[in-house]
Amino acid sequence: MAMPEPRAQPLRVAVVGTAEAERRSLCRLLAAAGLEVVLEVSPEALPCERIEDWRGAEVILLDLDDGDEASMACLARLAEGPPLPLVFVDGETVRSSAGVRLGRVLAEKLAAEAGRAPPAPPREAAPARAQPLRVVDAAAGRAPERAEGGEETGAPAAAGGGGEVPVEVWGLGASIGGPQALKRFLSRLPADLPFGFVLAQHIGENFLDLLAHQLDRETALRVRVARDGDRLGAGGVLVVPVGRAPAFCADGRVRLRPLGESVYDPSIDRTLEAVAAAWGERAGAILFSGMGDDGLRGCHEIVRRGGTVWAQEPESCVVSSMADQARERGYVGFSGTPEQLADHLRARALRLARAAARVRGGS
Repeated sequence: MAMPEPRAQPLRVAVVGTAEAERRSLCRLLAAAGLEVVLEVSPEALPCERIEDWRGAEVILLDLDDGDEASMACLARLAEGPPLPLVFVDGETVRSSAGVRLGRVLAEKLAAEAGRAPPAPPREAAPARAQPLRVVDAAAGRAPERAEGGEETGAPAAAGGGGEVPVEVWGLGASIGGPQALKRFLSRLPADLPFGFVLAQHIGENFLDLLAHQLDRETALRVRVARDGDRLGAGGVLVVPVGRAPAFCADGRVRLRPLGESVYDPSIDRTLEAVAAAWGERAGAILFSGMGDDGLRGCHEIVRRGGTVWAQEPESCVVSSMADQARERGYVGFSGTPEQLADHLRARALRLARAAARVRGGS
């Protein structure tokens, strides 16, 4: 008699949230989507640093109040705690979105973060596609301290990679769904890549430092939040701070100025324009998952100065409208998944190195 195949264990999730009602709503949604909630706690009741205290959780879902003291303390502890993946959801999404659909989207995101296949949808559920939910895909930390006048303090003379001058500088723009795409992209890039990167990710100020921390853990490159006076080197990723617009000096140092009025913060447009102005035809841009039209003007400037624009392909985006608009304008020369974009960039670096070697050999 044939033995039945063993059923896959459901994905185990810990839910941490400020409001009890919203935590319970999330637990119901996840359970209906086929996930097992093994822990439900408030930020004040966060478990200790030992992995055993998380009751076998494979991923942590957080719904916290931006700027709340208990939430900030919770995030600081998570930064030093067990290396479990974190996914953030905005409580307003829980209150206003369609339950079954939201549960499916969250289940897929949580499973992807934990390296698991998404749970099979219930028979009655329609196939779920990622929606433009207000989901924040990053952990939070303390924002950089600023001195009077608004400039960041304690900036080192050089940061963001090694001391070598980058062959090219690429501006990276991302919004909803961006942090997950960025992890996939950056994790495939080698430490000796001769390019530098400037990242503008739409995100709240209190979520910035740990975004850089999490990306830094995923890649051989060096990722850090930019401070005034930092120099961008090859193999480095500078993350644009909230409320700041970058400009670059001839030696690659970044100058941070108040952003001023802008619909988007950080501004992808302002970041790409700064990269284009400093590096011209040696500038590039990649637009990742996101909603809105931020980056469109910056891509125009990159192309106008002879640079290159790529974008994440729609199927791998949580929301693809940002990249789609750049494609529709004809700015995008290559589209791919985050992994394909990274592989394409590595191949580009190899071609440039071979071309430089031929020039040196012929001189």
